[in-house]
Amino acid sequence: MPINIGKNLKIQPTNDTKVSKFVRSYDKIYNYIEEKYQDETQNISLYDLLTSMLETYTISYDNVPTGATFTWKIGSQTLTNPATVYSGQVVEYELLYSDDSKCVGSFTVDDDYVLDVSELEPNQYLISITSDKTLRSLHVTRHYGTPDSYVIDYTMDSSNVYTLYADKNEVISYWGTTSGYSGIERDLDIYGVNYQLTVIQNNNISIPFPYEAFICLLIELDDENGNQITNLAPYYDSITFSGTSSNFDYKRDYYPSYFAVWTEKNNTISWNINISGYGPISDSAVVGTTTVMKTNTLVPYCSYTLTPIPSDSTVTLAASGYNTVSGVGAQTITVLKGTNVVWMIEKDDYETGSGTTTVTTNPQSETQEIEMRNFKVNIDDYEYTLEDGILKLTKYVGSGTTPTTPGLENI
Repeated sequence: MPINIGKNLKIQPTNDTKVSKFVRSYDKIYNYIEEKYQDETQNISLYDLLTSMLETYTISYDNVPTGATFTWKIGSQTLTNPATVYSGQVVEYELLYSDDSKCVGSFTVDDDYVLDVSELEPNQYLISITSDKTLRSLHVTRHYGTPDSYVIDYTMDSSNVYTLYADKNEVISYWGTTSGYSGIERDLDIYGVNYQLTVIQNNNISIPFPYEAFICLLIELDDENGNQITNLAPYYDSITFSGTSSNFDYKRDYYPSYFAVWTEKNNTISWNINISGYGPISDSAVVGTTTVMKTNTLVPYCSYTLTPIPSDSTVTLAASGYNTVSGVGAQTITVLKGTNVVWMIEKDDYETGSGTTTVTTNPQSETQEIEMRNFKVNIDDYEYTLEDGILKLTKYVGSGTTPTTPGLENI
């Protein structure tokens, strides 16, 4: 049965807490109706009745910084200064500084309150993104790398500028799609080159989105056995690029199994790869109008050691393009896998040994032995007599009574 609370207002019994509250506050409601609705035929607003039961407070603000603008609202309603508001209402405010940075926040009203605006500090900054190319669209990720991240796709207007406010210390990323590209020309990644920014102040960013068309050069790196290296992250800093145009960049965020370069059409790109323990790589490619794939092979350095017999022999190791190594005893040279090393072993009164070895493992070693020479006494230029155990030279090499010792001749 409806409850009659006066002035022709009837309320159906309900569990609604707001209705229960003003039913219990009959006296206050009745007095409000008596004051505000003296015409008994006038319709009574339920909102007016509910708010009549709330406490009201006066809030105001002061000390706005020079050149700044302060506004506060409840919902879409902009408040005056001072303002009378109900208890429990949420007031949102914005302080716009003269440099376009902001302080935004909110508070719940529970008492009379004076807000000292001078104590606020900027917590949002203005980011302006401009491209050197006409962008078809700009993609911005807010709160990049966090569970709260979301993407804004913005269609650029004729000014080719996009502005947004970002929170202090927020990370944003941004990339652009330029006019004139075709999707097939950038099949590695639909986003092209990605840029990131940690917001700590206002920023006017001029982004060199470099590509009228996103032509891609992909560089695959194989090991010496022809197997693709699927994690290039440890080698990102080991590759450098150069090109005939300044409008190129390389990206390595999304595809760890490739080095990648996006460039304008018909551009020649060169690169050098220097990875510790492997031979340097220098290569280039002409990037025309379609994606180019190149494969480079890492060739490891290997150490080759030759040990001679006798051990005090002199060993010399030589290979094309490398410094010659020479010394007494075992010697080591470091060369690329597959290199031919020429070796030589020398020692007085021994035959000289030489040969060629192809280095295929790391480390690689071998032992080589050389043979001693056989000699005879050359006495063709000597004559002698032997009488009573006395050897007398009758023909010899030399002068006067000083003969020259017969020489040794290799057999």
